[in-house]
Amino acid sequence: MAAEEPREHTFGKEATAGHSFDQLARELADGTLSRRRALRMMGAALVGGVLASVPGVAWAAKPAPCPPGVQKCGKACCPDAAFICAQGKCACPTGTTRIGNTCCQNAQVCGSNCGCQTGEGCCNGVCTDLSTTINCGACGNACATGQSCVNQTCVTNCPPGQEVCNGACVPTCPTGLVRDQLCNCGCPDPQNQNQRCFVEDPSHPEQQTCVCCAISEDICCAPSALGGESCMCCTQGTSCCPGLPGTTGGACCPEVGGVIDCFSAQCVTPG
Repeated sequence: MAAEEPREHTFGKEATAGHSFDQLARELADGTLSRRRALRMMGAALVGGVLASVPGVAWAAKPAPCPPGVQKCGKACCPDAAFICAQGKCACPTGTTRIGNTCCQNAQVCGSNCGCQTGEGCCNGVCTDLSTTINCGACGNACATGQSCVNQTCVTNCPPGQEVCNGACVPTCPTGLVRDQLCNCGCPDPQNQNQRCFVEDPSHPEQQTCVCCAISEDICCAPSALGGESCMCCTQGTSCCPGLPGTTGGACCPEVGGVIDCFSAQCVTPG
């Protein structure tokens, strides 16, 4: 038998399992395949098939492109479009600091956080609640004894029946009155209104109620059902009908012909 002439074959990344099996079949058909040659070709075909089935291994796979706007740096894509590629590494531009996979503005950096939540401040590199008595509205702003932090402002705690005015506790204004800038209680329009305060229940003298009547109006007061007093404003054209002694309630009765008649706090039309 004539000596086998050497043949060149390509193995490696370009070889595939199908190519090796086809080559093996041709050489078996023309009788030129030696045993050694057959073993080599079968081994190459088997290895190629195994590698092709392994996840992540491909003969000629191309890496996926980076998302739009994202730079490729070295062999990898940067985390997002804010990153730049500097000396083969993904980096944050000037004025920002890398926090995890985010380029954070330097003014927002607080320790390992990129910005704090609403209502917090950066105190010594830690996001801190600014609604406490030790950090009220700002880092280290502690409220004094007897104060609490309300809406990030230190306010004085007042006992029942009092409220804060200009930083001090003052008696709460009676119902119907408002407080001015000097902490005094009065009618909303003191230049054009008269006030009358009364207590309906004598057992609770602290529970005062006030009425603010126009200067042209009558202030009508009558005994209340609780043993105190009750007052109202009689508009122009009406007059007070406080009722008979021993009765309760009152009424503002219209004047008819300049005359008003009352009977047990009821308006009676003159007949």
